[in-house]
Order: sequence, then C-alpha cells, then structure tokens
Amino acid sequence: MRQLFLLSLLVPAAAAQGIPRGDAIVSAFSHPAGTEGLWRVSSGGITTQILGLGLAGSAGTGVNSVQLDPIDDRVWIGGINSNGDTSGQVNWIRLSAGGTVAQFSQHGSTGLPLSIAGITFDDNGNPVVASGRASGGGGIFRIDRATGASTRIASLANGLHNAITRDDSGNLYLGIFDTVVGAGGGEIYRMAKNPDCSYRAPSLLGTVSVPQVSSVAWCRDPSGGSNDVLLVTTFGSTFEMPATGGAARIIPAIGFLNWVDLDRGANRFLMPDDGSGPSNVFSLTRDYSTAALHASLFAGTAGTLSCIDSNDDPAAELAAIPACPARDVPVTVELGVSCPPGQLAIVHIVAPVSVPLLVAPAPGHGRVFVQLPGVVVPTGFPPGSLVLQAACFDPVGNSLVVGRPVGWPAN
Repeated sequence: MRQLFLLSLLVPAAAAQGIPRGDAIVSAFSHPAGTEGLWRVSSGGITTQILGLGLAGSAGTGVNSVQLDPIDDRVWIGGINSNGDTSGQVNWIRLSAGGTVAQFSQHGSTGLPLSIAGITFDDNGNPVVASGRASGGGGIFRIDRATGASTRIASLANGLHNAITRDDSGNLYLGIFDTVVGAGGGEIYRMAKNPDCSYRAPSLLGTVSVPQVSSVAWCRDPSGGSNDVLLVTTFGSTFEMPATGGAARIIPAIGFLNWVDLDRGANRFLMPDDGSGPSNVFSLTRDYSTAALHASLFAGTAGTLSCIDSNDDPAAELAAIPACPARDVPVTVELGVSCPPGQLAIVHIVAPVSVPLLVAPAPGHGRVFVQLPGVVVPTGFPPGSLVLQAACFDPVGNSLVVGRPVGWPAN
C-alpha cells in the first residue's frame, strides 16, 4: 500500500479556474438569448455570466441543477429539455481563467427524457441525482463517477423526485413535489447510508404543508449539539424540520424560492428566486432573523433560476474517494482538500506510518487534489486501517490549520 501511494504522487491534478473560494454558481433554464444558464455570484454579490457552454459541446444551454465536485475543480450540471435538449444528462464542465467554459463532458445519462432536479454525491464520489416520477421511470439515480453508467437506487410512487441533499455522514435526504395538496408531494425522506456505502430504502421523516418542495438543505447544529435541521423551500413558503424527523415549522423567509444552499463560509443561506420576477439571489442569516437581497443576475429576468451551490468547504477538510473501494483490484483513489488561496495544502497518512501524499499551493478556487491510481486494497484489510489528515499552512501568518483525521477505507 505504501509503495502504491508514493508512486501515485507523480500524477498531476488538472489546472483550471473553477469557482473562486467563497463564491457560488447559479443555474437557470428558459433563459433569454445571450445567456447560457450559468452565473457566478461573488461572496459580495457581484454577478458574472458564465458563457461558452454551447461552444464547448453541450447540446443545449438550459441547466436545471448544479453542484461543485467534492474533490476537484469540476462543476456538475443537470440537464433539462429547455434551451436545447439535455434532458436526462448529468454532465460536468471546467472553467477557464477568464470564467468561460473551457471543457465540457457529456458524462452520463439516466436514459430518460426527464429533468435532473438535483445533484449530490455519495461517499464514493458518484453523482446521485433526483429526476422525474416513478410512473415515468424516474427516481433517485447513481451515476458512476468513472464510467457514467446509471443505476436507479430508489423510487417513490407519490410525486416528483424534485430535491436531494446529503449530510456530513453521507445519508441522503429527498424532497417530493406535486401540484395538488393530497396528491402526494410535500414529503421529506431519508436514505440512510450503510457501512458499505450503499443505501437503505427511503424512510419518511415528515411533511410540509405546501406540496411543491423545491429544495432541501441539511444544516448541522451550529452549537455543535445534535439538533441538526433540514431547511425545506417550496414555491411560496420555507420550513424548518428536525433532521431526525418530526413536525415542520414555517420560518420567515423570501417566498417563491427554487433552491437553498447553506453557505458555510459566510454562515448564511443563499436562495435564488424561481424566475417569476426579477432574477435575484437572496441571503438569509443562519438564525433566520435577517433576509436581504444578495445579488441581481440580470436586467429583467435571466430565466428560471434553478439551483445554487457555494464553494464553501472548511479549511483543511479532506475528502478521500472511493470511501468504500472494491477489494483485490486496482482502484484510483482521489484526494481533495480545500485551503484559502495561496496557502499550502498538506495531506499525510498519519497512521500506522507517516507518509506524505501531497503538498501544493491552493489556487483561487481553493481546491487541491490528486489522483492515486493502482491502489489495491486486499480482502481482509480492516476498515480505517489508514488514517489520513490534511492541513493548510499560511506562509504569511506562519499559522497552521489542521483538519480532522479520516479513517480509510470505510468498508
């Protein structure tokens, strides 16, 4: 194992602009000519169009969902049958230094003419998406990170699979949409992760009184306790629900929202409207006390704003995928760590022996990553046998931030 890791240090990570650390990316569809369904929003509310999606190879420029990769500088985008036909597609892009689309990959597809309503990732780095109704073949799909192969892993019969997110332990949360009260919709489900990184069947956590669920965000208890919550948006009301399930309560927020993202770096929620009025992104303080206009994307409308994701990983937070590798066959392990731009990202195996894996300066997007090909994990190698840890070193302030240790593999 040690030799394989050391040899893998020779594999370089791709260099690209990415979304700058602290900024967010917003997706849209049904957008006007001259725009292409993607916008960058700075931490201070300055907006910039992201262009070049069509020129880079996409069949269309309407984007229904967006999510930053948990390891590298890619942006994953979910398709829709608007502004060109990309329905069913789960693709990724990289951005140039100028902020245009420099690389496009039509990575995978559900194989169905359905919109990709939301994207998250499992503990092996595979995109997991919500799409369509069970009656049309829809459900929750895993898209293989390497091959793009699609597998439906769950399906619920009572509405549109319209929202998906995960918690820090890898459990999934689903939101169900319908247009008629009593016809389904308004339900929030949890898919608990198993030790082998698979999932249990969805279990109902609770319902909200408005059936049109547009997004679900998992939020860790800011006090460090066990009172984690789910923030649920609908096209008109916003709710808070205990992450363990139970009654939901309406919270004061902006109505007609299509998504919500917890920007952990700024300790606030970012919420794009649904396109029924001016194309705005609102902020909401973590305690729900203050809502404000954060950014206006376009003079008039930029279309239907569909999703938002912030580049907000905490400093020195290490991700190692696949968390549950196959045994006795070569696998490619990917390591990613987030550090403030200009600081040195450091990754080590700290137990049972000390092995340096990565030392590199963090670029503007803050993401430092490396691939380690040819790693073979033998049968009988106990879970958590290797302990990895990351740190961010500030050469100006001569300070070091050390992240939490990560046991690998998980299975």
